[in-house]
Amino acid sequence: MKYARRTLAIALCAAVAAQGLCGCTTRGEICVEQETDPIVLSFFMPMGEQKNEGSNVFLKLIDQYNASHDDVQIQVEGLSIKDGYNEVLEKRLASGQGDDLFAVNADSVKSFAASGYLCDLADLPACSRLYPAAREQAEIDGLVYTIPLTMAAYGMYVNTDLLEKYGLEPPDDYPSWMHCCQVLKENGVIPFAVNRWYAMTVPVMARGLYKLYQSDRYGELAEGLNDGSIPIGDYMLEGFQMFEEFLEQGYYGDDLTREGVDSIPACTTDLQAFQEQTVAFAFFSTGVEKYFDDEGEGMPYQAQGVPALPDGAVCLPSIADRLCVNANSNHLKEALEVAEYMSDATAAELLTDGGGALPSREGQEGMPMGAEHMQKLLPLVNREGQIPIEDMNLHFTYWDTTRTLCLEMIDGLSAEEAAEKYNAIQLEQIGRYVGG
Repeated sequence: MKYARRTLAIALCAAVAAQGLCGCTTRGEICVEQETDPIVLSFFMPMGEQKNEGSNVFLKLIDQYNASHDDVQIQVEGLSIKDGYNEVLEKRLASGQGDDLFAVNADSVKSFAASGYLCDLADLPACSRLYPAAREQAEIDGLVYTIPLTMAAYGMYVNTDLLEKYGLEPPDDYPSWMHCCQVLKENGVIPFAVNRWYAMTVPVMARGLYKLYQSDRYGELAEGLNDGSIPIGDYMLEGFQMFEEFLEQGYYGDDLTREGVDSIPACTTDLQAFQEQTVAFAFFSTGVEKYFDDEGEGMPYQAQGVPALPDGAVCLPSIADRLCVNANSNHLKEALEVAEYMSDATAAELLTDGGGALPSREGQEGMPMGAEHMQKLLPLVNREGQIPIEDMNLHFTYWDTTRTLCLEMIDGLSAEEAAEKYNAIQLEQIGRYVGG
C-alpha cells in the first residue's frame, strides 16, 4: 500500500526566519544569531486520483498557511478511501503517535470520539457561525469535533432527456419513481448507476429512515434506539425490501456480484454511465459537478431529493470536509491555530474546491456549482425531516452498516435477514459506545 505523499515546501528565508539568540559581551557587543527550525505538523487526509478531489480545499489552504508562516509548517500525507484510509487513520491515532490534524469520515466519528482522539473545537471563532445543520452534525455528546469547511447534500441526479425519450417525467414520490424504473427496464434501460457506496446507501437509508426523521416523536424514538428497546431493523426493513426488489428486477443491472460492486469506487464508472445517459438515475452529493466533463456545461440533468416517500422526497445532508485536531497532539496549541486559520476561510473557492458545494457557516461566499440544476434539491437541505448522513445523537452507525448489509444482500442475504443482522449490530455498538 502506497501513501500519496505530498510534502509541502518549507521555504524559509534566513534573514526573516532567524530567531535571534544574541549573546553580547561588554567588550565587542558581539551578537550571534541562531536559526531555529519550524515546528512541522502532520496532516493526514483522504486523497484519490481525480483531478478535482475534495481534498483540494485543504491543500490550497495549507499552501496558503505555509507561505505565510515561518514558525509552523504543515506536511501532508494521504490515502484513498478504497485503499483503506479509515483503517490506516485509526491505526495511526491508536499508536499514540498520530497526526496533528486529520480529516475524518462520518462512519469513524463515533468510535474516534469514544477513544478520545477528537479535540473539542468549540472555542474556535468559526464555531459560532455554523449553520444549524452543520452544527448538529459537528457535535457529538457536547464535543465539537470538527469545523466543517463545506456541506453537501446527497440526492438523486436525473437524466431528464432520457426520461423524456420514454414519455416520463422526473419522479416526485415513490409510486412515480417505481413506475419510471419499470418503464425504463422494459425498454432495455438500466435505471440506476451502481457504485460501492452511495448508490446503495442513499436510496436504502432514504426509504428506511424517513419515518424516523419525519416523526414528531424523534427524540423519544432516538432514546429507544439508543437503549435497544426499539430495533433499528423495524425501520430499515422497508429500505432493505426496496433494495431487494431493485436487485430482483435488475434495476442496477444483471448478474451483479458482491466483489464486483465493491470494486467500483464512487464517481468513476457510475459517473461515466450518467454522463453518457446509459442510466436514468444516479445518487451523488452536491459538488459532484466538479467531476463532470466541462463541469456539466450544457448537460440536461436535474438534481433532486430521493423520491422514497409515498408523497414526496428527502435528501441526506452531510458535512463534506471534516477538519479535526488530534486531542493527543504533541503540538496541540499550533494545531489549533492552524484549525482556526483554515476554518476562518470564507472565499468562494471553498464551494468549488471543497468536498461539498454548500456553505457551512455564515459569511461564506459564492454559489454552489450547478445550482441552476438543483432547484428541487436545495430547498430540502434545511427543511425539517431530512436524514443526516450519520446521526451523532445515535450510539450506533448506519452509513457504513447499510453499505455492508447491501453488499451481503447482493450475495443472497434477504431483506428480513439484513434487518435482523442490523438489530444485532445495533446492540453490539450501543455497548461499545456507551460502555454498556
